[in-house]
Amino acid sequence: MPPFDTTTSVKDLMANVMDPTADVVWGSVGTVMTKEGTFERAPANDDEWNAVKAGAITLVETGNLLLIPARSGGNPEWIDLAQKLIAQSKRAIKAAEAHDRQATFDVGADIYEACVNCHKRFDPAIRDAK
Repeated sequence: MPPFDTTTSVKDLMANVMDPTADVVWGSVGTVMTKEGTFERAPANDDEWNAVKAGAITLVETGNLLLIPARSGGNPEWIDLAQKLIAQSKRAIKAAEAHDRQATFDVGADIYEACVNCHKRFDPAIRDAK
């Protein structure tokens, strides 16, 4: 196999790929409360659902980028957490394909949990927060 170019840091990968993409999935459905009232947010057409699916696909592939040996270092816990992100993101693909608002909302929470669990273990600023 040719070598992987991992000159992009994990921090930059998170800030420029993972975070904005996760926001697409997380922001796609939910309840919004403003002083004008409360309304439900959900994709309204195939193009909007396809954007959520594309976001979920990108999350799967970003999880794969975290598994590259130069990033994972072979650390079993790192690998397990990346695989959990991938598994949840695959569920998000299925939810978007089904145009299932509730499933998309629910799996968004599961993706968030996968992210937080990894950050708790591997990001000192989060792990050490009081």
